Amino acid sequence: MSRILCAWSPSWAIANWRRRNPCEEPQPSAPSVTFGDTSPEVFPSGEERKAKRSSPACGGGGGGADGGGEAVPPFALLETVRAVRRLAAVSFEAAALGLRPGQKATDALALIPELITAEAEPEADAAALTALADWCVRFSPAVAIDAPDGLFLDVTGVDHLWDGEARMLADFRRRLSANGLPFRCAIADTPGAAWALAHFGEDGAIAPPGGQGALLQPLPPAALRLETETWAQIERLGLRKVGQLRAIPRGPFARRFGKAAMARLDQALGREREALTFRRPPTPWFARLAFAEPISAPEDMARVTADVVAKLCARLEAQDQGARRFEIAFHRVDGKAMPLSIGLSLPGRDAKRIAKLFAPRLET
Repeated sequence: MSRILCAWSPSWAIANWRRRNPCEEPQPSAPSVTFGDTSPEVFPSGEERKAKRSSPACGGGGGGADGGGEAVPPFALLETVRAVRRLAAVSFEAAALGLRPGQKATDALALIPELITAEAEPEADAAALTALADWCVRFSPAVAIDAPDGLFLDVTGVDHLWDGEARMLADFRRRLSANGLPFRCAIADTPGAAWALAHFGEDGAIAPPGGQGALLQPLPPAALRLETETWAQIERLGLRKVGQLRAIPRGPFARRFGKAAMARLDQALGREREALTFRRPPTPWFARLAFAEPISAPEDMARVTADVVAKLCARLEAQDQGARRFEIAFHRVDGKAMPLSIGLSLPGRDAKRIAKLFAPRLET
């Protein structure tokens, strides 16, 4: 049975705009992680990055006040849609005042004269999401992008590395929050259920294996990722919860709301398989080592390489398997990964031989 983690940032565009446009007055340093090979200017890291005091546009991830107690003004990003300026994204402060994405900019400014605006940068947001997906390989070898503001991680069989799904999810959220990236997360058996719980359920929800149906019952129809017209029609009929939809016989449900809606319900409940497009092909053959302190000496890196290779090869030998390509990745303190790979002419699992092949690459 699969286990899927869905991570969704309701303010992805806002948070990334603030990271790309830091303010000038620094606060004390905050722990930080960068993603992929993105430049320090986009994802500043470690000692390079300082947490910044809020100017009108550069607040935190979504808090209502900066370190000095001053209120953060509402902020929104603008885009042009058919020659009309509209809000592409709004901060938590702006949303609390009644503004919403898609609203005309003129109407928003009439309602909230103090609204601060800037131009949306969807290409940069997409690039940042791709970089974040690559960074997530430390939590799962299989990560899929749920554009424009979310991710799916196949965490099947990896939670034991954190002593359980709860600790794994807490570590995942802590690292993102430390970088000013607010995310809502959930874990379930299916992508549909995880998506529904992350967007409409309790933040941090973990559905027990086979138990997502009960958690989906009280959620609104929109949690099933239905087309806007479909869930609007459902709500006009007075159906406000997924549980009410489940009570409708399958034949009448499909005739009234369409086969696509039926498929979405089945996918969420695990009755129909949903394929995800992972950035890397998923593999069950991996091992991981974590360290209390950073390592940098070549001899230390060679030793831990031998340890993790031996750990993986023991699994291969136990199941009478071999591999022709091995890859090891060292995650630096700034969050960037340094992958190294070696290849064999024939499938093998000799740990000493494989570690020896990695040795010259460690020196570079």
